[in-house]
Amino acid sequence: QVPVADGTDVEIRIYRPDNASGRLPAYYVVHGGGWCVGNHDSEGAMNNALCVKTGVVVISVDYRRAPEHPFPTPVNDCYTVLKWVMDNAAKLEVDASRIIIGGSSSGANMVRPSMSSGGYYVAAMAQRARDEELDGIIGQVLNIPALCHPKHFPSDKYELLSFEQNADSPTTNKKNLIWFWDQYLPNAEPDPYASPLLARSLAGLPPTLIQVAGMDPLRDEGIAYAQALEAAGVPTTLKPLKGVPHGFMMITSLRQTAEYYQNAVDWVLSRLA
Repeated sequence: QVPVADGTDVEIRIYRPDNASGRLPAYYVVHGGGWCVGNHDSEGAMNNALCVKTGVVVISVDYRRAPEHPFPTPVNDCYTVLKWVMDNAAKLEVDASRIIIGGSSSGANMVRPSMSSGGYYVAAMAQRARDEELDGIIGQVLNIPALCHPKHFPSDKYELLSFEQNADSPTTNKKNLIWFWDQYLPNAEPDPYASPLLARSLAGLPPTLIQVAGMDPLRDEGIAYAQALEAAGVPTTLKPLKGVPHGFMMITSLRQTAEYYQNAVDWVLSRLA
């Protein structure tokens, strides 16, 4: 249990390789679930795969969720816990100079490191960590990410064809995604900590892996963010997985599911090399 700003305790789960000793690199993960549902087990398969196959300590954060806790509470929770992990690296036997942050779907939205006004998710956490000069983050993994509120997508710069092409896609469709956004960001403000694609600058962010699914309404915003990162000089790897919808990795028999996990393992190993 980790205390956050208002005194609430937020739960973390720690995965550590068997028979490991000393300080290890860490993968700090924010689970998906549309900011409203999900828990540690939502990323359980990926957490186990990365822990076992790359030798990292995986730390999962179970942040407070909308609609009871809309933006920016979930992002602030995630960023506060990230800083706690870095401050307590010795106790956790974690190498605070080698941390990769990651997440899937809405969790990937919150993953970005840093911004000075408050904390937000994986893409958001990375931007905030940069802005506050929080050292030690060497990469970010954004899997099937939600990166921009549909009302504010910069269509003058990028295509968002997938939102209509895959409007009736199985697992998660356009209607579902709008409902989740309404719970998380009820006023639909164009805040770059809620919609990382709206950030004025992405320069200085860590190397990034982005995986997108071909039948996912979110596909094109992941591609757009990859293009924006590359334009800002951030080393970026984009991995499209053809012919599968959002959340396809729950179907373990799919070839694309094996590819999805292997892409993450290979990329993390490359960052640790």
